[in-house]
Amino acid sequence: MDAFRADRERKFVRDVARYLRDRFPGAVAGLDDAELERRGLLGLARGRKHGLSDEQSLLSFISLMFRFAPNFDEHPRLGAVLRASGEPPGLRFQRMTALATEADWEEVQRGRDESAWEEGACSSRRP
Repeated sequence: MDAFRADRERKFVRDVARYLRDRFPGAVAGLDDAELERRGLLGLARGRKHGLSDEQSLLSFISLMFRFAPNFDEHPRLGAVLRASGEPPGLRFQRMTALATEADWEEVQRGRDESAWEEGACSSRRP
């Protein structure tokens, strides 16, 4: 069963990579397929740490990691919405994206931490 899950994950990450190359080529410029997929797997794990499980939410989460910062979920306001209790993870993520302002995304980019792409860094740092 684990092999089946791993195959599904790799296929999903390949689909995410194609999506990113098509929709946000600047965000993935200079990354070969292997590195893009490696980062996609880390993004998948990071999104799951927030309880995300549906493909659309995970695709959006990973896309934000590439577009703005791999550690965007550590932004104080955005991270607080993601960690809030009382509603399902997918709804928290939707609420976070709806509430995020241009100023939030600018702060996220200023706080971009490339080390979040490293193995083991996918566990979102929480206060």
